[in-house]
Amino acid sequence: MKQRSYTLIFKPEPEGGFTVIVPTLPGCVTYGKNLEEVLKNIKSQFHQTIRFFIQQLTFKILVKSLMPKLPSITPRRLIKKLGKLGFIEDHTSGSHIIMYHPQTGKRAVIPYHLSDIPKGTLHSILKESGIGVNEFAKK
Repeated sequence: MKQRSYTLIFKPEPEGGFTVIVPTLPGCVTYGKNLEEVLKNIKSQFHQTIRFFIQQLTFKILVKSLMPKLPSITPRRLIKKLGKLGFIEDHTSGSHIIMYHPQTGKRAVIPYHLSDIPKGTLHSILKESGIGVNEFAKK
């Protein structure tokens, strides 16, 4: 297992004892009446903080894996899907079709080319038009 080093900052308190901080781990702060106690406390706080970060990481990975993946889609199919979601074609500007949702006031700007829309572009279009990935995947 790889070992890491962490800097501990000990601050003597005017009323006695020490506050110790691990600057690279937000929230990893504790107090002890003497060096022995503060070292015991920081060890415990360190493990709790690391455990918290691992849980957060696990949660983010789990949430990401539960989200449906965006499909490869042509501009023509995207326009059709947006139509089913209430968007109407407003106008064309160069090689882009601008769609408008009359109830939400949101717009969707679709690049109209022969190839599939890149997934990052599709994600941005959905975000700008207020459509969630789950909602889009259902239609």
